[in-house]
Amino acid sequence: MSSEYGIYGGTIYKWIKALKPIDHIDSDTPLNQKDIQAMQKRIRELEMENEILKKATNVCSIAGFFTYGSDSKCKIIPIII
Repeated sequence: MSSEYGIYGGTIYKWIKALKPIDHIDSDTPLNQKDIQAMQKRIRELEMENEILKKATNVCSIAGFFTYGSDSKCKIIPIII
């Protein structure tokens, strides 16, 4: 197939490996390696966001910024990573 289309065999192998469904339990949707890698990346991003929020909560609570009501001194700011 690689010679027929002029594509290196290793490239075709990588495509097959990335898109080949992976056996899994309790799901009707087949997953492939690309899907799993995307989910792992998203998990890492969410874990990082969670750590940032934990640190911000700690800083705000130590500084006494948390109040009840709409006049809170601790504001949410966008974080660009």
